[in-house]
Amino acid sequence: MWVLAFAVVQCIYRYLMTVDQQKFFEYAAVHLNVRLIHIPLTFMLGFFVTIVVDRWRSVFTNIGFIENVALSVGTLVAGTDNAAKVLRRTIIRYLVLSQVLVLRDISMRVRRRFPTMESLVSGGFLYKDELEKMYRCETMYNKYWLPTHWANQLVHKAMFETKNVDSVQSMNSVLMNIKEFRQSMEMLTKYDWVPIPIAYPQVAEALLNPLGEDDDDFECNWLIDRNMSTGIEIVDTCHDSCPPLKLEEPDDEKGTMYWCQ
Repeated sequence: MWVLAFAVVQCIYRYLMTVDQQKFFEYAAVHLNVRLIHIPLTFMLGFFVTIVVDRWRSVFTNIGFIENVALSVGTLVAGTDNAAKVLRRTIIRYLVLSQVLVLRDISMRVRRRFPTMESLVSGGFLYKDELEKMYRCETMYNKYWLPTHWANQLVHKAMFETKNVDSVQSMNSVLMNIKEFRQSMEMLTKYDWVPIPIAYPQVAEALLNPLGEDDDDFECNWLIDRNMSTGIEIVDTCHDSCPPLKLEEPDDEKGTMYWCQ
């Protein structure tokens, strides 16, 4: 685009302008070049690039690796029977499911792999009854939190019902690792929610007052409505509720190979 614009200006200058017009054009070009030093383009460009690099680094840091959760679940959720094995695998599956739900909305590659919610069932991340339970969740906002809520409920039941977790400290340790994983997913959604202003002069202006009324400012009213709807859904409708564990081998061998083989 820059080369094309340069060629157009060159053609206009050489073939369409008179001698006097060319002299005026040259004078204007010199004048603008001298005044250009008063515009801190280098500083603004460096500032913009710094923001982009920091944003990239934070996205990479929060992309979400399951090891910390898996290590705590594998160590602190005890039991060698099939029920305990399914319990541990289901907790991990729910967390990866929450990650898939987030990445479907911010990554085109993941969206192409899982174009619909039903594709998550055939892909081995959801059972059909779990998908129906997600559909029954009445909130009009995203449901990234729902699989994490199910995982928390399973850890709670493992402590107070099935006794697979032997102490409150162990339960809190597992819940804390689940919380950190969810926070990483939340960070990704925040970056997708608010883009960096494109024009260089807008970068500093947007950062000066991100709670204003510009298009790049934060949608505070949306956040208030979303928090009220989602919060009530979690503590009311979804309280002490999670899908039953599947103790039998599922019918779809391909779709459940991640945790049933």
